[in-house]
Amino acid sequence: MLLYHVTSHRNIKSIKIHGLIPQLGPNAKSCGETKPAIWCFPNKQSMDDALGGWFENLCDDKNGMDCIIINIPNKYISKSTVNYERIIKQPIKPKYIKKIFNVW
Repeated sequence: MLLYHVTSHRNIKSIKIHGLIPQLGPNAKSCGETKPAIWCFPNKQSMDDALGGWFENLCDDKNGMDCIIINIPNKYISKSTVNYERIIKQPIKPKYIKKIFNVW
């Protein structure tokens, strides 16, 4: 399944080497999350809607933000309590990363 993860540009070098690792970063904490995970959007439209609204207001990253498109087996994906989010609780290897692009 294709998913869209948004992260600070400063994280990209490490992600290309190590993949995505479940964490409780500043953006997740600002949303009230309490457990390490990788939060993703299920489609580009959900990501674009968030970037034009609540997520953009949440992020104050002067380094810029990038989108990482991953293609991961469905068995690793948990649904959230909201439709615009999917949760992954284990590391995602770099081989699942399909594309990275700047969103701002």
